[in-house]
Amino acid sequence: SPKLRLAALLRSQQHASRHESFQPTLTTEEPIAEVFPHTTVYFADIAGFTAWSSERQPSQVFQLLENLYAGFDEIARRLGVFKVETIGDSYVAVTGRFTAWSS
Repeated sequence: SPKLRLAALLRSQQHASRHESFQPTLTTEEPIAEVFPHTTVYFADIAGFTAWSSERQPSQVFQLLENLYAGFDEIARRLGVFKVETIGDSYVAVTGRFTAWSS
């Protein structure tokens, strides 16, 4: 499915960028990005989270993130939004039509 392919692509690029030997190659022959005009990528980050969490017990931080992401996940499920990743206080989701991958 397009959603699974997008998630796999994003994860493979995250994995590759974590390796110091990874050197992206930019050429003029191939585009460096694809355009999906009816697609939205949502990046959420909690402002002030690092300072706030440094003054809290780990269980308080976990509870806040667990409740927040459960709410996001429920809304995403109802609206057909694909959650790509949650890392710390960051939430990444995608919605729309991925026409370039349609069969």
